Amino acid sequence: MLRSVLFKREMSNRLLSTVGGERLLTDYLHLGELLQAARQDVESDTALLRWFAQSIEDAKQGLGGGDDHIQRLESERNLVQIITIHKSKGLEYDLVYLPFAVSYREAMEAKYYDEQAKQSILDLRKSKEALAQADKERLAEDLRLIYVALTRAVYACFIGIAPLRNGRSTKEPTGVHHSALGYLVQNGQELGVSELGAMLAELANQSGDIAVTAPPEPDDSRYQAPQAELSELSAKEQTQDIDRDWRLTSYSAS
Repeated sequence: MLRSVLFKREMSNRLLSTVGGERLLTDYLHLGELLQAARQDVESDTALLRWFAQSIEDAKQGLGGGDDHIQRLESERNLVQIITIHKSKGLEYDLVYLPFAVSYREAMEAKYYDEQAKQSILDLRKSKEALAQADKERLAEDLRLIYVALTRAVYACFIGIAPLRNGRSTKEPTGVHHSALGYLVQNGQELGVSELGAMLAELANQSGDIAVTAPPEPDDSRYQAPQAELSELSAKEQTQDIDRDWRLTSYSAS
C-alpha cells in the first residue's frame, strides 16, 4: 500500500530531489514493511495504529525492537565492493584490499612485439627466447596494473604478500619476483622466503608509512552449534469431567 502511494503521488521523485531524500525514502519503505508484517498479528487498523504508537514510545525509551527495527543503509555504495583492477581505473575507495597481489600467470603464448622489426610476432614453435620476451611484456602490463591498484585507496591499502612457488616445488628461490609487486619489492631478483621478509622490512623502514604485519595464527578451535534443550515428550491427559448425562430430542417429539 505504501509503495503504491509513493508511486502514484510521485513522492519518491520529490524526496530524492531534496537533501537527505534517499535517507527519508529508505526509512519510509522500511516502516511500510514493518507495518505490513505487524498487520498480520493485529485485528484491525486501529490496533495497528496502537502498535505503531507503542513501538515509537518503546524506541524513545530504548526498549524492544529486534534486528528488523535497526535503521537500514540508504545505499549500498559504501559497502564492500569486489572489482577488477581494470574497472577500478580512475576510481577512489576509502580502503583497498589486495589479497592476491603477488599472483601471476606466466605467458603461455609466444606472442610479443618486435621493437626492431616494428611488428607483432607469434612464434608457433614457442622457443625459449620468444616465451621469455612474451613474459617480459606480460610483466610490463602487470606493472601498469599494480600501479593502478596501489593508487586507488584514500586512507589505507592492505596488501597480501606470500612466498609463492611454482607448482608444488618447495625449493628456493620462490617465484614472487615473477609478479609485478614481487618484482618491485625484490628488485627483480630471485630470493628466498627469509630474504623476502628482509626486503619488506627494509621497504617499510625507508617509507615510514608502511607497516609489515604477519597474518594471525590459525585457531584450532572449531565452531559448535548450540545444543537445543529438548524436553521429554509426554501425552496430554484429560483432567476435566465429561458430561455423559445427555439425550437426543426434537421439537416434534411427543
